[in-house]
Amino acid sequence: MAGKQDVDNLQAAELEIRHLKDTIAALRDGVEHARVDGDRRVQESLASSNDEIIQLRTTISALRDEMENRHAAHMDAMQESERRFRDEARQLQETAQALRDQLERQQAESFGKLQDMERGFRDEKSQLQGTAQSLRDQLEREHVAHLDKVQKIERSFRDERKQLQDTIADLRGKLEKKR
Repeated sequence: MAGKQDVDNLQAAELEIRHLKDTIAALRDGVEHARVDGDRRVQESLASSNDEIIQLRTTISALRDEMENRHAAHMDAMQESERRFRDEARQLQETAQALRDQLERQQAESFGKLQDMERGFRDEKSQLQGTAQSLRDQLEREHVAHLDKVQKIERSFRDERKQLQDTIADLRGKLEKKR
């Protein structure tokens, strides 16, 4: 009877060992499936984050290009204004030279006419200088306004860049929390 009980105990132990081995195998499979599923989720999250980073970089690049284009257009406009100013100054100089030549020709005709012409020349010169100064002042005001606009655009770009960096840091933090 003791032999039968030993055999029964041995069979029960073997059955329990088989059951434990099956349980261990099932647990290993579960752990492996959980690891694979976790890896897959991490990869999906990384891919999503990379896509968002690419979109943000594209947006930043487009905004930078737009800012550079606007700056270039403004610089072109300023150069055109400067060219027109130089042309006008040259024309004014040519006009002044023509008036001087005319004065010299008229000097032979009459001293009285010369004095009248000199007075007219001085008046015109004063007006031209006033006009030139007015144009210089206007150009300076436009230049200051342009610099203000450029500074506002740069400030806006820095603010937007900071917001994007904060958003990226926030998303990274959230991603780390999900892990």
